[in-house]
Amino acid sequence: MAQINICLKRIFTVFNIFFMVVGAVVIVLALWCQFFMDNRGGHNLEGRFTQLFFLYMVGCITMMIAVLGAYGAHKESKVALIMFLVFMVIGSLLMLIIGIPAAIIHPQLKGIMEKTFSGFVPLDKSSEDVRNMAEGIQEKVRYSNSLAAIS
Repeated sequence: MAQINICLKRIFTVFNIFFMVVGAVVIVLALWCQFFMDNRGGHNLEGRFTQLFFLYMVGCITMMIAVLGAYGAHKESKVALIMFLVFMVIGSLLMLIIGIPAAIIHPQLKGIMEKTFSGFVPLDKSSEDVRNMAEGIQEKVRYSNSLAAIS
């Protein structure tokens, strides 16, 4: 195998280490969301398990692919780099398949969200879980508005 440029090898390794950190941050974010929802009474919210599972999977897959790429670059392993390329092509295709419909539905998302949240109104007749989550969201909005007023 021909000698690889050491600068290119290090850049590729560093970028993959960066994406390992990104994958770890996604996993920590999922853990934080799970802890936050458990403390705020969001045990029975619709789709909670699916969303957390999706976050965990995205974080784990990102980390595994980044480890494969960093290993392939560092050790100059042709097999690891080919596997990395295959996973990246598959990931790119999946992002296009998901991203294009998401871009199309984006303008309609506000109406969908309003319809979903209007089902929880009035809050005094909603379950305790929904009330706790609504109070948590209102606290976050008040806090962000106060920060915006300060700056």
